[in-house]
Amino acid sequence: MTIGDPNITPTQYSSMVKLHEYTELSQNHLGRLVGMDKATMQGVVRRLKERRLVDSRPHPGDARRTLLSLTTDGNRLITKLLVNGPAVSRETLKPLNNQEQRQLLELLSKII
Repeated sequence: MTIGDPNITPTQYSSMVKLHEYTELSQNHLGRLVGMDKATMQGVVRRLKERRLVDSRPHPGDARRTLLSLTTDGNRLITKLLVNGPAVSRETLKPLNNQEQRQLLELLSKII
């Protein structure tokens, strides 16, 4: 099962979800929120910008920083994909019994 767009990778999806949640973030902050190193985050952002799903602008208080936000197309896509999230999670957890599912989610919550 996919999230609903075969061209969106899990790292792109998680980045778009956070941008949807926070509206606008610096690239560094976004990378920290989704647990990606700087090089990976740069590639993810570049690909999302190429697809016109993410836009950027200089930070008004710090020219060294770039602020990222979803474009109209990005917001439209992530809104559609978010509907599929619970089904993908259920499918991912399916091989585990209820106790194992709870344990995995508890452990993941410690690192997220």
